Amino acid sequence: MEQTNMQTAQSMVQNSLDFSKMMLTDSVRHLNGESLSVSRYDPLLAELEDMDLMLLDQDDLKKAFWLNIYNGLTNHIIITHRIRDSVLMHPGFFSQRSLEVGGIRWSLNEIEHGLLRMNKHPFGSPFPVFSHHSIRKQFMVERLDPRIHFALNCGGESCPAIRFYSAEHIDDELNIAEQAFLQRELIRDEENQQIFASKIFKWYRTDFDHRYITEEDERHYKIIYRHYQWHL
Repeated sequence: MEQTNMQTAQSMVQNSLDFSKMMLTDSVRHLNGESLSVSRYDPLLAELEDMDLMLLDQDDLKKAFWLNIYNGLTNHIIITHRIRDSVLMHPGFFSQRSLEVGGIRWSLNEIEHGLLRMNKHPFGSPFPVFSHHSIRKQFMVERLDPRIHFALNCGGESCPAIRFYSAEHIDDELNIAEQAFLQRELIRDEENQQIFASKIFKWYRTDFDHRYITEEDERHYKIIYRHYQWHL
């Protein structure tokens, strides 16, 4: 039975990966001006609706699955709501637009801050996304992995690149995402004692816990947070 459950869970992760790939491909087509028939998503969406989320009983499974779902949902919203400018121009993009997975409707905020950040409050909000007694909390990861912030793409130009995640190789895949983002978005100017950084390092500094910008850096360098580009 355990082996069967694991195989089913791995199949769920593969379905999430297929969803993310399809949405990324069609998002590019949408932004290139193509007219898309969203009805072709129905079979895959029906599979997502019927999944048993309790089978995702390990953090590697949860991280791979929900990272793919988040990135796929971002592009699904962009496509179905015909967004071509900035996601910030569309109220409710993160909190109201949702996707049914495992019989529950999930928003981007619930996936990122609820499931993957263990119900930490979003930046700028004093409240967590799940209530104390929410049944959704049972699907959270058991340990927060700060590298998720280099894997979640919310549609903006300054967001990390979309990659595809598998439970078997999630650690290596997140290391690759981490190194790619650091190379692009954490630039040290030794001569002028400055560090140019993505605002992601500011928004989620408690998650990073001085992992990338150390206390010593803060003492000796001027930290300059770059303007975050939200346009698609």
